[in-house]
Amino acid sequence: MMVDSEGEKEDYWDKVVESLSRPNGTNVDCEYYPCHHQGQDCTLCFCPFYPCLDDRLGKYVKSRRGGQVWSCEDCLWIHRPDVGRDVKMRLHGSDRPTHNELLLIKKDIERLYRIRAKSIMIMGATSGAGKTLLVAALCRIFADKGMRVAPFKSQNMSTSSAIATEGGEISQAQAIQAFACRLEPESRMNPILLKPEGDNISQVIVLGQPYQKMDARTYYDDFVTNEGYGIVKNSFDHLARRFDLVVIEGAGSPAEINLSDVDLANMKTAEITNAPCILIVNIEWGGAFAYAYGTLMLLSPEQRSRFKGIVINNMHGSATDLQKGIDKLERLLGIPVLGVVPHIDHSLPEEDSQGAHDRSNSRGPVNKEIDVNIARIASTVAEHVDIESILKIMEDGV
Repeated sequence: MMVDSEGEKEDYWDKVVESLSRPNGTNVDCEYYPCHHQGQDCTLCFCPFYPCLDDRLGKYVKSRRGGQVWSCEDCLWIHRPDVGRDVKMRLHGSDRPTHNELLLIKKDIERLYRIRAKSIMIMGATSGAGKTLLVAALCRIFADKGMRVAPFKSQNMSTSSAIATEGGEISQAQAIQAFACRLEPESRMNPILLKPEGDNISQVIVLGQPYQKMDARTYYDDFVTNEGYGIVKNSFDHLARRFDLVVIEGAGSPAEINLSDVDLANMKTAEITNAPCILIVNIEWGGAFAYAYGTLMLLSPEQRSRFKGIVINNMHGSATDLQKGIDKLERLLGIPVLGVVPHIDHSLPEEDSQGAHDRSNSRGPVNKEIDVNIARIASTVAEHVDIESILKIMEDGV
């Protein structure tokens, strides 16, 4: 029943009942498809909980009659496949519930499927620390636990791209991470892609589409401080309304103090998403403890407080050899080391910007190869990193 602030009502329960009798999933034959976004799950085209008056899902807008009407145009929760299936299973074949009974059903379903995703952000002390692979591993680990998880990287610089579901370009790394989640890649997972063209010029790709060629000064001084922030926020918010968890990847290091005011990819993204953070360091290069300590101490106390754990990556030999250093680092920083990941042989690109060969939107045998690599990396990470602590960090937030 549609209700506006002046009491006008329009009952559409017959449309809800019709939805309950249709197959689950996207209804491409609907005359209104796609009413919100392409690929939407249309299991429940008409929401049985309307008007829920839940300001996390909707808001009052001006109606055609001049009053106010409850709008849930931006609500994506009811269009989650798992939510749609559960609601349909509970309502199909039953008598029409009262509105209060429906809201109790909604409250019960909320306990199973988040209205807004929890998040975690993986940042590296340097490029090549292992952010991309740790994010892919966590995506697969959480997906294997039955969670709806998505990757996110606000800004990536890469010459290697993949084709998103909508047809545009995103970074190859985020496409692989989407594959780790068992999802098709989409542009919101990497809303800003920079493709270097030489002479300090990059092609800026926004939401999969060519936007403009810019030099570094124009990008940081104009684009980041104006359009960039909103593009990142809107893209993340869209994912957060559709998934249980979003695993975010930073870029380079968060401690590039010459760029701290305009570094959209790291601490700005952490602030936009309000994500707790984990720092990963590559011990193979030497100086891992200095990298970890120096990176975090270059941040402001407020920024440093977002970091809830450290992962040491690419260890050759026994992790017990590091224990004295780990104990001292934890005392100095007050931040726990959540694991030491051994060196893993694989054929996935470590970092986009480090000469990754092109696997652009490949299918078939290459996907099998990617899956084997992801499974191996995820298994190793799950064995050597405290995953339960990471889940608790996400649950507790900042």
